[in-house]
Amino acid sequence: MSETKDLAGITLFPTKAIISSGGTFNLDEIVVTANYCDSTSEVVSTGLSWDGKGVNGMMFSAPTSMGEVSLTCLYTYQGEVKNADFTMVVAPNSRGIEVDLGDGIMMSLVAIPLGTFIMGSPPDEPNRNTDETQHRVTLTRGFYIGRFQITQEQYEKVMGFGSNPSYFKHSGSGKQPVESVTWYNCIDFCNKLSVKQGLSKAYEINGTTVSCDWNANGYRLPTEAEWEYACRANSSTAYFCGSRIDESNAVYWESSPVNYSPNFSGRGPHNVGGKTANAWGLHDMSGSVWEWCWDWYGNYPITAQTNPVGEKSGFYRILRGGSWNNDVDELRSACRGYNYPANSDYYYFGLRVVRPAV
Repeated sequence: MSETKDLAGITLFPTKAIISSGGTFNLDEIVVTANYCDSTSEVVSTGLSWDGKGVNGMMFSAPTSMGEVSLTCLYTYQGEVKNADFTMVVAPNSRGIEVDLGDGIMMSLVAIPLGTFIMGSPPDEPNRNTDETQHRVTLTRGFYIGRFQITQEQYEKVMGFGSNPSYFKHSGSGKQPVESVTWYNCIDFCNKLSVKQGLSKAYEINGTTVSCDWNANGYRLPTEAEWEYACRANSSTAYFCGSRIDESNAVYWESSPVNYSPNFSGRGPHNVGGKTANAWGLHDMSGSVWEWCWDWYGNYPITAQTNPVGEKSGFYRILRGGSWNNDVDELRSACRGYNYPANSDYYYFGLRVVRPAV
């Protein structure tokens, strides 16, 4: 689409453009379905502006909110005003927060839009488990989630010197994901991080009983639904990157050789962010270390859910994403792990934090 086209014989199709929230973007570089407008065209939509140059210079200034935005492109052909409708999906790629933890240690968060998706896996997905029943989930609130898993240096900066519980601890391990953490360690980390950043704590802790204030503006673990939604990033395939995954996308058993010590049979986690991110800019959602989620483990419902937070009680808490110690089957977007919340016996349990978009 390098020039304005004659509208004679042209069908104007509804299209969907993926853009990043914030900044200005050239529609020519995004829309692939024919959508031709001449120099008299204008765009009518609240919160967006257009520079009026026609197809070859059609520029939009994205709104601050994320989600789908409907647009109407008005054009004049042979003296008659016509229009073509299309949808722009405002994606979170360029929006986020950089959090300074002190001493040059930063934490990057990515904004995730509200939306609806199908959680779980289809019956014909290879190597699926029976607890992955598909159901529709709607998240009515956007949120921020860590671009990376929490690292050893981030964990120790928040929790205090000497607090790093990781097995794979060596002179160069600061950028590796913290591991060997219990679910309770993660809850404590979230609260301490909230206090450190001047935010309200999400968790009330009374011994082993933990309650969550969903209206708090502080950090917390993702719900299982939030985790899978962020992992999929609008994908519906077995993995965020398609029907297969390889060493360019994830750290798993076959792709996890290391030359540091200590290690586990010559394998272990790598530094965070070394693999390809998903469509929303999140790294290591598949592999590296399993990530604790808020939810108690239980069977999925078969009916549509809105903002689900899991069972009210249980024996196990959810873990997601698979790890360096797993085969690729456990790295599928729908694969569910679980364990006792006080268990720290594994060298592949870690975390990623979220906070509400308020």
